[in-house]
Amino acid sequence: MPPFGTRSDNIKQFITISLFLAGLALLLGLGLWQLDRGRQKSRIQQTVSVKSRAVPLALERRPRSWKELQYSPVKLTGKWLGKPVFKLANRFYRHRPGYDVYSLFQLKLDNSIVAINRGWVERNRTRPPTLQDASRESLSGVVYLPSTGFTLGPATTDSKAAQVELQYLDLDAISGIVGQPVEPAVIILKENSPNSLQYH
Repeated sequence: MPPFGTRSDNIKQFITISLFLAGLALLLGLGLWQLDRGRQKSRIQQTVSVKSRAVPLALERRPRSWKELQYSPVKLTGKWLGKPVFKLANRFYRHRPGYDVYSLFQLKLDNSIVAINRGWVERNRTRPPTLQDASRESLSGVVYLPSTGFTLGPATTDSKAAQVELQYLDLDAISGIVGQPVEPAVIILKENSPNSLQYH
């Protein structure tokens, strides 16, 4: 009997070993990715915890750098822009499908426009998430710089409606819809504030 199998057997053995090593490398890679994600999440939570104790920064105009204000509490002065309202689809709260609702706010001194995340509403809600008190001239919240990431197709196909449904948050698309530049940061409205919805 020859010391090795047939050529066909050797090829099968090589393929099996290669697949096993590739699977092992994939599992190790996923494990390291999960650890790195965990460390990143921990760092973000620590940053949020530290910054949440700071005195809110008063903003009446666009700041020099939104990036420096990531996760910082702020108080904006200006006015709400009633329409359109933007609904970010496929957002879940307690296993229920719904939307994150965004309205626009114009800063007092330079008319910069900022998107405000007002919270979550259930998908089958009959009452539209309009502003309850659009006359208020200030709001408090936390700065968040969103990342679009990998996307397929446009953010929305219904840009003319009073309530625009978005498949993903695209501030450039919102800018195009309202015909004015929208700042690259989002303000997450403080829980239980006027005009806030379900916090999650």
